[in-house]
Amino acid sequence: MAFNQSEYANNYAKEKYDRLNIQVPKGQKAVIEAHWKRLGYRSLNSYVNELIQNDMELHPAKENLEEK
Repeated sequence: MAFNQSEYANNYAKEKYDRLNIQVPKGQKAVIEAHWKRLGYRSLNSYVNELIQNDMELHPAKENLEEK
């Protein structure tokens, strides 16, 4: 059986990452894309991850869920 690169990549992503799906109003996707590109981010994913990390540092939870 031949090595299937895309199957390997999909299985790796399933194992190593959680997936989040969001919905935005029609037309907002293009506005958001222009914004993160203008700020110099490599991808929407890197932009969203940094936004979330900064928000979590600014507003820490009373309990750290990772410790449970």
